Amino acid sequence: MPWKMTLVALALCLPFVSCTTEEISESDGDAVDGDERTDGDGLADGDGDGGACAAGAYRCLGDVVERCESGAWAFLHDCFTDGLTCFDGGCVAITPTDGDSTDGDNTPDGDILDSDASDGDDVPDDDIPDGDGEPDGDVPDGDASDGDIQTDGDHADGDITDGDQPTDGDVDFLCARPDAGPDQTVRPLDTVNLDGTGSTDSNGAILAYKWEWESKPAEAFSAIIRDSQGHSVEGIWTESAQPLFFAAVAGTYVVRLTLQDADEDCNEALADTVTITAIPDDDIHIELTWSQANNDHDLHLIRPGGQHSRDCDGAGNQSYCCWQNCNTMNGSATPCPPRGCPGPQNAPDWGQIEIREDDPRLDIDDITGRGPEETNLSQPEIGDYLVTVENYSGDSKPEATVSIWLFGELRDTFTRPDGFSPRNHWNVCWLRVNGPEDIEIVPIDTVEPSGSRGSSINRKALKK
Repeated sequence: MPWKMTLVALALCLPFVSCTTEEISESDGDAVDGDERTDGDGLADGDGDGGACAAGAYRCLGDVVERCESGAWAFLHDCFTDGLTCFDGGCVAITPTDGDSTDGDNTPDGDILDSDASDGDDVPDDDIPDGDGEPDGDVPDGDASDGDIQTDGDHADGDITDGDQPTDGDVDFLCARPDAGPDQTVRPLDTVNLDGTGSTDSNGAILAYKWEWESKPAEAFSAIIRDSQGHSVEGIWTESAQPLFFAAVAGTYVVRLTLQDADEDCNEALADTVTITAIPDDDIHIELTWSQANNDHDLHLIRPGGQHSRDCDGAGNQSYCCWQNCNTMNGSATPCPPRGCPGPQNAPDWGQIEIREDDPRLDIDDITGRGPEETNLSQPEIGDYLVTVENYSGDSKPEATVSIWLFGELRDTFTRPDGFSPRNHWNVCWLRVNGPEDIEIVPIDTVEPSGSRGSSINRKALKK
């Protein structure tokens, strides 16, 4: 008889055991059992009481993601449009729940007393398992506190359900993504057109663009990002998705683009950069810049056997290339591209007669600014070429810098930190041409008087 009484007692007790298991559960983390966290049911506080929600919280309403704004739930996104379902405040892919390789167990995920190898607990999983040892109810976010709806301190978690704003995984979904356009290779003096029209925003509108320099050559004083009307838009919000700048000198320019989003939390959340490389395509490319405006400096290149002339005097003089006889601008309002302008009638004819490709060119001559001035030469003759700089006008001695590029590479840079006096010239270096692909740079770095200024300064002002 005792064993029969025991069976009866067990049978009577089973319903109460079942009720106790369902009603007392501290592992799901909902407000029903007294804690402060969500339990995966998509409601802000988990009890469905309709109270005010916590600012910045997320929840699911069917397949719709809602976010708490000013104590009320507001529509954020319909996951169904992306072929996803809403889970724990974010869009996720629908995964099997019958013990497949997703979680590595042999028991359905949503059961009681599952004893699975995934988390080893005795409570319903209700999750997309992340391989940890605790019930979490969320997609793995790699943080130290599963099941939260707060920022976990990382920006590389790769998920869309941890509730932080923004995260690297869901920022593509929530925030505007900038596209600064493809990298470009240009020549010095080219105008570079930037293009941010490839930028996208899947959840709102792009309100404005911000273009900034991440880096540029130190001598690129005149490289300013402008809109189509010529106004500077550097570092400010602008409607211009396609600004431009003048690549005044050779070197590498890196431009950074960020976006103003309709969602203020997304402003400048992402950035994209574009790299523009200005490479000379002449065998010899010489650049001159100086540190102070309104102090005109002139770049001269003198061929083998020639001599210095302060004002490039004498029509038909073939021994040098400078502002008077070699300037390819020739009165043009804008700088000419390499080999793009005919030059003056008395332009020097070096190398083979009437073959323009082996003649020197002064592609830009700056009077009132800080440079650059640029001289180019391809197919040079064998011999020694002198590079010299004239402090033509003004009464100060600004720092002067000369950069020598050979065959598209920067080979040497010369600087006079203390400058040199007006009406003097700085002998920078020799370019010793030993063969078609063999050019040696021989430093000089001496300063000599240039003689009297004379009336030629007026001719220069008129010519320019």
